[in-house]
Amino acid sequence: MFTTANDTAIIAKYAWSLPVFKEASSATKYVMEATNRSEFRNIYNRNCLISKYYDGHYYNSDCAGLNAGSTEQAGHCVITVAQNEELSYLVIVMGGETVDGTIYSYYNVQNLIDWAFESFCMMDVLFEEQMVYEMPVSLSTAVDFVTLAPKETVSVFLPSDVDIET
Repeated sequence: MFTTANDTAIIAKYAWSLPVFKEASSATKYVMEATNRSEFRNIYNRNCLISKYYDGHYYNSDCAGLNAGSTEQAGHCVITVAQNEELSYLVIVMGGETVDGTIYSYYNVQNLIDWAFESFCMMDVLFEEQMVYEMPVSLSTAVDFVTLAPKETVSVFLPSDVDIET
């Protein structure tokens, strides 16, 4: 049995909706208190996008949570959420290679994040009270038309290079 990227996305989206999972998977370190069987322990997040503990050169401050790991069969896999001021992306890279100690799935995630943030944005397309259309009115004795305008600014997700003026 195999887990596909689509399966992983469904699970990750659900897990990310759970505040306790979001908090735990985004933490860089967890202190496990001492018990009657062991001293206290620091447990560090192994996702190098989140924590610098194991390898700091993959760290990305735009990333939060989820998971990273590898198996011989699956290669190196990284699942994270990248966020900036206006957008969030679920990023999944599976089957990454490790060559001479470099984990290329982290570079692939970084490239996808950079591309997504550069290529797409939320763009204001209609502005509060901006007249959009004059609608003819036929059953009124007072007016011949009404003006249609949005109550508030309308923003949509678009490619960054879209010119809304044309």
